[in-house]
Amino acid sequence: MSLLDKLKNIGTDGINALKEMRYIHNCGVCHLEMNTNQDPEAHHSNHLNGWFHRECIDTLERCDSCDRSSIRLQHGICSSCMRSDSIRSYSYKPSPLFHRVNNKKKSVLVSDSGYSQHGLPILHFGVEIECDRHEDETEDYDNSIILEGNQFASLVSLVGRSVRKSNLFYSKSDGSLTEQGIEVVSHPFSWNFWKKYGRDIYDTLFSTILSSGYFSAESFEGGMHIHVSKNAVNRTQLHKLLWFIYECPEFIKKIAQRDTHYGKLTWRSIIGSTYGDAPFKNRRRRVAKICKSKYSSVADRYTAVNLQPENTIEFRIFNGTLNIMTLSKAIEFIHSLLSYCSQSSFKDIVNRKSESVRVEGYLKFLSDNQKRYTNLCLFLDTELLELSKRKRTKYFGDSKSRLGRKLLNEGLGSNRNGNSFHEDVKGVIL
Repeated sequence: MSLLDKLKNIGTDGINALKEMRYIHNCGVCHLEMNTNQDPEAHHSNHLNGWFHRECIDTLERCDSCDRSSIRLQHGICSSCMRSDSIRSYSYKPSPLFHRVNNKKKSVLVSDSGYSQHGLPILHFGVEIECDRHEDETEDYDNSIILEGNQFASLVSLVGRSVRKSNLFYSKSDGSLTEQGIEVVSHPFSWNFWKKYGRDIYDTLFSTILSSGYFSAESFEGGMHIHVSKNAVNRTQLHKLLWFIYECPEFIKKIAQRDTHYGKLTWRSIIGSTYGDAPFKNRRRRVAKICKSKYSSVADRYTAVNLQPENTIEFRIFNGTLNIMTLSKAIEFIHSLLSYCSQSSFKDIVNRKSESVRVEGYLKFLSDNQKRYTNLCLFLDTELLELSKRKRTKYFGDSKSRLGRKLLNEGLGSNRNGNSFHEDVKGVIL
């Protein structure tokens, strides 16, 4: 019988029954039929896009990110959150969210200001890591699990929000990488935030990026730039820092782990060709002038320490990494060098002495602060092979003991590596 025949002799009861059909739905959880016009337990969920019994919704698990009920979760994440963000353009620059620690409440504090409640500037770090993805079919890698584009950006964003109140990451395109390359950028964070929350957040980020088919250390173009707050570094401190970096090129090359083409270590690259080869006194005066304004109008784009940004000092020297120990090493180097420049006299650093003498003064400072800069000390122990075994033990022995205890506590089944600073592997959080 055709539809026409079925409707030809329909009566009032039939019409009323058809009207009720629009209210008949199956619960998205128990799948039982319900009349949403009559059943007081019927509830429509916009974010789940369907009808449910209220008591059935209460049985659903909630997304760890958005805290909404979900029919299906993977690792505590719902499908909506995996569509929550996108790859931004290279020029994208949001208003900074300064991440610190609320010591009274023992929680994350996010502010739109980089100053304390007393109006004092606080040193913040900002990290940019360039990542690319595996494409070579000959590699021992399953290309089917690669996340692309907005899915990648959403996962990165979720990790950045994984600690309550935090919102640490966003993703950008980068013309220096391949078409699939992505730059993961952080909002500014303090040293205390890094120690309490940041290392765990970044360790999780690196694990998810590695599992998503990306790499950084092995990329020819991939690098890492670290910014620090310009207003938290005084001009004398900056002068000593610049002098140390540009007068210790061989040491900095080891710290950088990459070709210095992307972060030139010549005086010419920051103070210009006129003063780059000038006598000591003239060069020192030129550096002092630059440090007074914290800006150089003649600097090369690819100089090691970039003063061009309005509010930050950018360290362009580092190789990219997805290893928490290598990132820790880089942040510890900047923090330790700033601390060393604060404590040391001007003549201890800004002098005519050799690089080895200047570096040794810094290493003695590190030796007294191994607990604070453990990753940096472990890295230098593997790189400064020109030092005698006795000196390496003196400068870095406590750090090696700490690593040994940590690996012992994590057990033989741990897949973490404590000495592969040049590789994208799971490092140890120290």
